[in-house]
Amino acid sequence: MFLTIVCATLNAVLWTNIGSYPSWMNFYPAFSFSRAVYNCTAACGNLQCYEDLSMVESETWTAIIFLYATGFIYTILGTYFHETLQQEYGVKKKWNFCLDWFRSQA
Repeated sequence: MFLTIVCATLNAVLWTNIGSYPSWMNFYPAFSFSRAVYNCTAACGNLQCYEDLSMVESETWTAIIFLYATGFIYTILGTYFHETLQQEYGVKKKWNFCLDWFRSQA
């Protein structure tokens, strides 16, 4: 919750113009969400609310795509590391355990 507030503050104070923020920040999902919401509210407050999807800026689309893509990628990485790193209980799997299914099909 705290980092989401930090992201919203950065959007409101430092990167107020559309296209003015570093795009590597999109790899943190809370920032992508905060940026997409900020762009939508800024457009509605300053200019005109979105009437259809063609009015949405490319920066907002980028933030939304990164939001979903990083969620998917972090889920895959989290599952992989959960299986391969040593836990308190259980046996860790080898680093290439996900290829076992392909070997069994051959």
